[in-house]
Amino acid sequence: MPTATPGPVDTEALFTGIGAHIGDRLDRRDYLFHLHSASKQRVNIITKVVAGEWYTVWPNLTQTPEAPTVANIIEMGINHWAAVLGAVLPSVKVPVYASQDATQGKRGARKRERRVREVWKASNWSELATKNGADYSGAGFTILGVWANFGEEDLSKRNPYVQHFDPRHTYILKDELGNITELLVARRMDEMTLANQLKFEYPSMYERMKDHIDDVEEWIWYDQDTFFRAIIDVGKEGRAAERWVVLTN
Repeated sequence: MPTATPGPVDTEALFTGIGAHIGDRLDRRDYLFHLHSASKQRVNIITKVVAGEWYTVWPNLTQTPEAPTVANIIEMGINHWAAVLGAVLPSVKVPVYASQDATQGKRGARKRERRVREVWKASNWSELATKNGADYSGAGFTILGVWANFGEEDLSKRNPYVQHFDPRHTYILKDELGNITELLVARRMDEMTLANQLKFEYPSMYERMKDHIDDVEEWIWYDQDTFFRAIIDVGKEGRAAERWVVLTN
């Protein structure tokens, strides 16, 4: 994968080096969508039930959209676990590398533990824990990712933080040991969000994308070595017209 200095990338640079892999990423995105299609369908069913749209999940001509006569036990269960897990913050224990000197290894592990606590504190962890509980009880998993202000040139001031990702928007791959090796977050954008992201720095691309907003996605892509963030028109016309902007690579 090509390497580059993190930060916004002008569209003219996308066809040499830094952006030469966009077509491959589109193919990869389609593969991940297909791979996770069944699980996403299950998550969407749960989401509709919790939102009170149960009558669209189990259509019955004798029923109407009014509230059912029994409690929404799925919604109650999700709210319960969100409250329980949101009230308990996990402890942090970083293991000591077996190959290191014991004293030096313990000192390094404690430093990493403090750093993890600092990142949690900067990320409003109690709110994240509540969302984790809701996601885990509803979707069966929860996804968090570390991000930073990549626009800051001084690496010491980038201030990494943890952010929550909606399970409906996440697509992962794991190795044989169950470790996540790749994570794609692909979420549709509305016109206001698109304007905030592109209107001032990339006005021409914003004008090209805004009339095709139903096909525009924001990507945040992790693998074991890199971060990648882009705004892509994934529609057939958008791919052909190469409507995309790489923001972090």
